[in-house]
Amino acid sequence: MMNPMQMMNKFPQFMQQMRGKNPNQMLNELLSSGKVNQDQINQAQKMADQMGGRLNQFKSMFGFNK
Repeated sequence: MMNPMQMMNKFPQFMQQMRGKNPNQMLNELLSSGKVNQDQINQAQKMADQMGGRLNQFKSMFGFNK
């Protein structure tokens, strides 16, 4: 698993790769393929909610708040 600094360094590349993709469609595909289950999605959503403001800064930086 990556340490937080490695994750932050790779985050801009990840955001560029995800630009223009529908997150709900991506989640549905992951669920239907069995790659993730609903509990994992719920856990990720809870973590995202806890990180709130920091994620919004990245969203703005990459044009996702439009």
